Amino acid sequence: MQKFEDGILNFEDRKDIADKLGVSLSTIYRWVRQRSSRATGADRSVSSCISIGKALEVLSSPQIIEKYAGLEAVFKLIAWLRWPNSPHDHPAAIATCAITYLSRDSTAAALDELPPEGLALVLKHISVDKLRKMCAGDDANFINFDIWPLYNQNYDELDYFADIANFILAYRPHSKDRRRSTSLQNAHFVHENGLFGYKWPMTLETFRKYWGIYGPSAALLYVRKYHYAHNLVLDPSDTEFNMSVDRIWRERSETITFLSCCQAASSLLRERLDYRTTGLENFPIFPETLPPTALEVRPLPLKVHALLDGRES
Repeated sequence: MQKFEDGILNFEDRKDIADKLGVSLSTIYRWVRQRSSRATGADRSVSSCISIGKALEVLSSPQIIEKYAGLEAVFKLIAWLRWPNSPHDHPAAIATCAITYLSRDSTAAALDELPPEGLALVLKHISVDKLRKMCAGDDANFINFDIWPLYNQNYDELDYFADIANFILAYRPHSKDRRRSTSLQNAHFVHENGLFGYKWPMTLETFRKYWGIYGPSAALLYVRKYHYAHNLVLDPSDTEFNMSVDRIWRERSETITFLSCCQAASSLLRERLDYRTTGLENFPIFPETLPPTALEVRPLPLKVHALLDGRES
């Protein structure tokens, strides 16, 4: 953030600065919002926002759920997958999803022309303070759903953390030596040696911080990439946004199957990681009524084991 702010003071283009830092502009704006939220405290829309646990309960329920309660759960999951540890971003993201969904095929020209239930959903998740900052032109307060490729490569942050989760789930040390254990430190070591195939150099401290940001959603990103192609990472600007939302909500059996796989992956991640691992406390709690689906973990390349087995003390 300091390098980004220094670049702005030197009249550099914001996108160019982000590209040089190897981080998306939306990620930098998220950090700005996180810093701002710590300074100002939570607003009412944050405290009234549906929890991820409740959203998972609604989406995995075999019972008939009221339409707008279901849409709120879908929009919460969309927001949470993009920003699992940034709850201050969720209300505005949910409101953005709701307005987009409700207005896509509507003739409504003003909020009060939306269906009453839809208007209530929007107003529940947007605060006066957030609107004030957005209308004042504060870039950091606009919710950007873009997923940027890292270093202009054919992968992004979500791909990256899906593979980190895969390492944690699949690695089986051939020694009881703690240095060979399943840990974020060893995941970072494998990453730095290029065995995940990603060009994204970072220190162990930065790696741990990034895990803290995305770790809670890693199980869902892993299942999405390797086991069950049920896309929940949606962008309201996509012309097929409404169709995708309807698919998640209406084809409930498919969504329930996906979440059942995610519950299994999330439980396995908890078991494999040290209980003190950053972000573990914010892993989602799946409903007890949702039975986990057994997963066949994708094996790691042999060279990963060889690298760690041959690691120097």
